[in-house]
Amino acid sequence: MSQGDMLGTYNLYMYLNWFKASHTELEYTHHVQLIHNEIKYWQDYLERLPAGAERAKVVHALIDSSIKQTEISPDVKCGKGCSFCCLNPVRAVTADEVELLKLVDTGTRNPGKGCPFLIDNACSVYEHRPSVCRTLYVISDPALCHAGADGADVSLNILLKPELIASAAANLSPYDQVTLQDSF
Repeated sequence: MSQGDMLGTYNLYMYLNWFKASHTELEYTHHVQLIHNEIKYWQDYLERLPAGAERAKVVHALIDSSIKQTEISPDVKCGKGCSFCCLNPVRAVTADEVELLKLVDTGTRNPGKGCPFLIDNACSVYEHRPSVCRTLYVISDPALCHAGADGADVSLNILLKPELIASAAANLSPYDQVTLQDSF
């Protein structure tokens, strides 16, 4: 994002790469500044909250509320039992989210290399799942997710405001590429 040390989510960087490829340099620069300002706004808001599980709950509520206010493509294919994303290491979990997950952890673990909370092909901590899990929406055929490792073109629906909130939270509670597998 080239705005100092400000962090952004992976999906936000994907969005910015798309925006840069489809707009002029001036439009891109202006858009990055707007995004930077919005992340700073949310960061200032979240900074007033105590760090830890309670802040993670507020971040999740803000993201969920923002998603409800956004018209999500009717083509979203994700749902219970659709867990391909969960079979990969779950990265970009904030320290606040790890604290929250420790509070709701039942001790039941997925022994595989994917998300430790993926039990019987469903999220065992769905209500408290990390921001990265809340903001990812596949709009292509779910079968392509499994073929994606072989070069299939998987289409995502990236919702900007939830990504900005998640980015602000990441700036306050850096994740340093911590995975859920490393934390549990």
